[in-house]
Amino acid sequence: MKAQLRDIAFCVGLGLLLPTVACTSRSASTVQLAGTWRLISVSEEEEGQTGTWVKSNRSTFGSHPVGYLMYDGAGHVCAQLINTDRPKWKDNDVPTPEEARVALNGFGGYCGRYELHESDGYVIHIPEADVVPNEVGQRLRRDFTLRGNQLVLQAIERRATDGRLTKKVIVWERIK
Repeated sequence: MKAQLRDIAFCVGLGLLLPTVACTSRSASTVQLAGTWRLISVSEEEEGQTGTWVKSNRSTFGSHPVGYLMYDGAGHVCAQLINTDRPKWKDNDVPTPEEARVALNGFGGYCGRYELHESDGYVIHIPEADVVPNEVGQRLRRDFTLRGNQLVLQAIERRATDGRLTKKVIVWERIK
């Protein structure tokens, strides 16, 4: 605890506590996730019958997804992704059951905490609020790669609708 306070004092003394920088020690992490990231692309692959991955013909978030990912320096994360190709409801206030199902299937979002495992190349998201109730409190692993101003997250998950495994590759760009 003393070392953490010393390191925080060191960062404050240097004026390094900026919204887009996670400074926690003098041997500061080379991975800087803190900040706001805008969604660039989402691609999905499905597990094939031979155990290989094949490009999915369907995309949860459509051909024009929009989203934001926010990490703060205190360990909080918030992610929102939406399929902008979803049809509008006929009634502005009350969707039909089918309209509600389509709207929900084209949206992903949660907020909670995160743990960075830099040396192993992954981050764990732990939702405290999630559009998918079963994910609240779960430890969602996201392998990451930083390429300049882009963050690539990759996750293997079980598709809620039919139970098959999918691999999602989500590319984010840091907002300046």
